[in-house]
Amino acid sequence: MVRRRTAVSLAAAALVAMTPVISACGTPHAGAAAVVENETISVSDLQSQVNAVRTAQEKSPQSAALLEGTSKLSQMTLSRLVATRVLDRIAKDAGITVTRSETEQMRKGLESRYGGADGFLQTFGVAPSGADAFSRLQVEAAKIIVGLRLEPGSDGGNTALSQLIAKTAKTMKIDVNPRYGTWDARTGQLGDTKEPWLVPVAEAPVQGA
Repeated sequence: MVRRRTAVSLAAAALVAMTPVISACGTPHAGAAAVVENETISVSDLQSQVNAVRTAQEKSPQSAALLEGTSKLSQMTLSRLVATRVLDRIAKDAGITVTRSETEQMRKGLESRYGGADGFLQTFGVAPSGADAFSRLQVEAAKIIVGLRLEPGSDGGNTALSQLIAKTAKTMKIDVNPRYGTWDARTGQLGDTKEPWLVPVAEAPVQGA
């Protein structure tokens, strides 16, 4: 069986209120899976990440279950890539940066918690080659919560971050290729994907933040 997250993901709460501008008739740039402001997420780059995950899954003893559990992998991956750029904007505006050492620390912590590189694959649908980028995202989210003194509340800052992401996303032009669905403001995902893209804040501590 594929290990599932038992805690509520930050993503589910953080993106539920997002209402970015979505193109109804296609992206403005050929070959784009999505365009966030003027930055293109190309179909080829997206497919490269998806292929890396599929290749790793096929090598796993649990390949059948992994493949079945990530049938919407393209949407899940694109959702994470788009959301990452919204968080990047928030961090830039707040003067928040992420160092290589912080990323490495986070990756080691997550690998320890979730069972190594294979744990990334099983739990988050992230190939070994994407572990650093995924870990950097976790550091950035945690530092935003701490650095901007977002109200932690009972959910560790999830609701406050959700409101900030929604506010920021409304100021950004986000176009998604209809091939991958449209942004669902109720779930903060593309189409009907349900996979979260951030670990719970309590599971992603950042020293010195």
